[in-house]
Amino acid sequence: MLGKPYNLYFLSFGSYFKLGVTNQMRTRLINLLNEFPAEFYIEESFYFELTDGVARTVEALLKNKYRSHKVDNDLYPTEVFSSECIPQMLSDIEEFHYLFNLEQSRKELIDRYIIMYNDEEKPVIQQTKNVKRMYDAFRGKEEYFDELFRVSDNK
Repeated sequence: MLGKPYNLYFLSFGSYFKLGVTNQMRTRLINLLNEFPAEFYIEESFYFELTDGVARTVEALLKNKYRSHKVDNDLYPTEVFSSECIPQMLSDIEEFHYLFNLEQSRKELIDRYIIMYNDEEKPVIQQTKNVKRMYDAFRGKEEYFDELFRVSDNK
């Protein structure tokens, strides 16, 4: 793939999801978490790494084809879709990959980012690989790891 990859993302809010394109996934997640920290399901979210043109084309095609699956909601200010149409959308994306001989590029968001919380209970996005590296450094010394990442008793 030439140039910086763009992400066609499916960000889950349980029964509905946000479909969009970004080349700054971490920034997109930070903005999302600042607005809707409790409603976002990172473990159900995923994305595709594509070029800018392909990502925007697939997004537009999917939003047009599945406009009847849009969900009215008070939570998210832009359009969101019912999670029930995800399997059909994924099938369409697979067909698009096949048609244009593209490498399958689906990635789970939790494999790339993890949500942690700072002392003020604000969500912080960290790369999963960095947190794993830190955890591995503390292997056998879990009490230190637990102290560093303890959950506040004030919740």
